[in-house]
Amino acid sequence: VLERPDIKLWAIRQEHMLEDINTIDRAMGGEGIPSLHRHDHMPGRAPVTTKYISPEGINNLCRVLCEEIQLYKEILRRAVNLQQEDIERYIETTIGKTCPLQTSVAQCSLLSNQTAELH
Repeated sequence: VLERPDIKLWAIRQEHMLEDINTIDRAMGGEGIPSLHRHDHMPGRAPVTTKYISPEGINNLCRVLCEEIQLYKEILRRAVNLQQEDIERYIETTIGKTCPLQTSVAQCSLLSNQTAELH
């Protein structure tokens, strides 16, 4: 799909689900979905049990997930319902907090040069 620029992508981010659904609905001629309330239609989040992952473990996860992170960034950037400045801010505040190197590059092969420079 990403290789075909003629295909429109719509993105619904979990953290902004209602906002994104309403934006898409309005773009398609609807009036939004004012009756959709999180507590009425969406199950609550399960309680989070804190799990510790070492900084080295986080770095390894970011490295292994690099291709998926790049694909996710591309989907967000291609989404017709999201504003470019919102996308970049979202990438910085979500991916950037945990995997800052993956936020700043467009290709995972570039990371091998950057991580080599860090050691």
